[in-house]
Amino acid sequence: MDPLVIGHIVTTLFPSTNDGVFFFDSRPRLVTIPQVTVNEINAAMKRMKNNKAPGTDSIPSVAVIAAIKVDPNIFVSLFTKCLEEGLFPSPWKKQDLILLLKPGKEPQNPTSYRPICLLDELGKTLESVMVNCLHESLERHGGLSERQFGFRRCSVLGPALWNAMYDGVLEVIVPDDADDLAIVVVAKTIEKIMVRCSAAVEKVTSWLCENGLQLAVQKTEAVLLSTRRKREVFSFSSGGFEITSKSSLRCLGNFIDTRTTFRGHLRAVNEKAAKVTVALSRLMTNTSGIPPTKRKLLARLTSSVILYAGSIWVFAMRMSLYAAGAKSTYRLSALRVISAFRTVSDDAACVIAGMPPLDLLA
Repeated sequence: MDPLVIGHIVTTLFPSTNDGVFFFDSRPRLVTIPQVTVNEINAAMKRMKNNKAPGTDSIPSVAVIAAIKVDPNIFVSLFTKCLEEGLFPSPWKKQDLILLLKPGKEPQNPTSYRPICLLDELGKTLESVMVNCLHESLERHGGLSERQFGFRRCSVLGPALWNAMYDGVLEVIVPDDADDLAIVVVAKTIEKIMVRCSAAVEKVTSWLCENGLQLAVQKTEAVLLSTRRKREVFSFSSGGFEITSKSSLRCLGNFIDTRTTFRGHLRAVNEKAAKVTVALSRLMTNTSGIPPTKRKLLARLTSSVILYAGSIWVFAMRMSLYAAGAKSTYRLSALRVISAFRTVSDDAACVIAGMPPLDLLA
């Protein structure tokens, strides 16, 4: 790929910031920084995974684990000093970047890539120690807003710091309701929706700018939820971008359409579950392979993909046209559990496999 194109992709995904060593606020501390303990180091060590690729220092996690086991007090002293000095070493924040092109996406578009950043294990270990301190401090002071969903518990520092900082945007007064991922605007006319959406996005954008953050307007999406017979669209401007409502959008793994029928969601999860089932079928052939107990365990992967956030769209299962694809995929996984052929009925396959019907699980 052209280096200029790569540069454009990287700068778009990762806007430039001030480099160098990061220090905490130099004002007098209101609390005493607690000393890192051996138990915290050992807990961080247990969360390390041996199959993770190393960062820029090329030191694998197994080497860090071995060093901690030999003398954990070295890491106790090192990490305690970092917290006392308010310093996170710059080399530990450097990373190797891998760009994975999303299937069916345009290679020239920066948003078509899923970035993977490989950090040094020592830096991740310090983050793991810090995130526990941050969670405890947040809980002592009332915790995060109840309107913030997702990423409430994590194993790395980045999302925890983001939650703590971004929590303030929920106090911004915007029309109707807002949370950390979506703005819900209610109005009876398209004109009022356009005005209220623009006002809401501008207030959030202003708050982000005041706190050194930036709204990715190019990734902002909108959907018009309506029961009117005529399908309508609306658009509004923000940051020089024109945002036009779509027939559906994906939010927290759910596809929400204009009629909230979730037909598109069932179609999407069925396609994903079908790929999982086909892959597992290679392990669960009729004439050989793994025993039935393990087959049933693997079959749960299919049901977990289909039933993700089922409480939101469960009513869509009442429509046979919408649920047909998901039920067919679920039936195939049941057939693989009992090593049967397609001539076996749905009910018989589920009973023999010990798998409740999909309608009941949803």
